[in-house]
Amino acid sequence: MQKNKLTGLMAGAAVAAVFSIATIASGEPKSGYLSAEPETQAMQDDDFSNPAMLIADYGGELWSTPDGEANKSCEDCHGDADESMKGVKARYPAYYQSWGKMINIELRVNECRKDNQKAKPWKYESKEMQGMASFIGYQSRGLPVAVDIGGKATPFFKKGKEFYYQRRGQMDMACSHCHEDNAGN
Repeated sequence: MQKNKLTGLMAGAAVAAVFSIATIASGEPKSGYLSAEPETQAMQDDDFSNPAMLIADYGGELWSTPDGEANKSCEDCHGDADESMKGVKARYPAYYQSWGKMINIELRVNECRKDNQKAKPWKYESKEMQGMASFIGYQSRGLPVAVDIGGKATPFFKKGKEFYYQRRGQMDMACSHCHEDNAGN
């Protein structure tokens, strides 16, 4: 129960962070890429130098690998990820009607595994989950973040925003102190 509350709170905080970070100085959305060091930008620009591509490639292998009692792959239901997953990560976290709360892409992946593949859920930080989440995220590369903060998502966004701006911990700092006040430093 406590883990579910924390997941919902963190999903809300992630939404708040996305919108807070995106509005620096001019109020126009800006990518964190713009404030990255030139070396980091070069690494991100080159898929062969970017270490994140190794885990995303692994996720691509998992996409087409059957699993669970149903012996289905993600591809069996969703088809070609280039098309079916385009823009999906850009919309997460999202309000999930059947659960009555916000969920992230990892929770959605495990829901699909449970319901459609009849497979065991992956652990949150497992290589498999990181691979699949990275692979799905890769399909939204270059697209603007489009998280819906209206409707039933609004109270979660508000809680996340409060969390994001609330000072806490030994250093009495809020997320905003680094992600807004020092963005780009």
